[in-house]
Amino acid sequence: GDEFVMILPEAGLENASIVAENLRCCVESLTTTVESLSVKTTISIGVTNYASVNGSKMAEEIISIADNALYVAKHSGKNSARALSFPESEYTYGSSSKQDWVD
Repeated sequence: GDEFVMILPEAGLENASIVAENLRCCVESLTTTVESLSVKTTISIGVTNYASVNGSKMAEEIISIADNALYVAKHSGKNSARALSFPESEYTYGSSSKQDWVD
């Protein structure tokens, strides 16, 4: 499938995960009809964050972490959002019934 990147400046891991879950729910609720065929679509989303504390991260490293989170989402049943954090992140996160979080 296709992959794309969303950049949410200053969102933090928890808020970015909420945005990802909202997007996932919106896509899941859509139905595309072509002629007489109705098609449902789902997405899997990988989320990460970047909080500069000591030094900086390369764009490739940030995308790699998000891609790892996407891999976890795809291999845990699909149609889900998963978050992985950089070690220096100031954000904490836990589990809830609607969102799936991964350490």
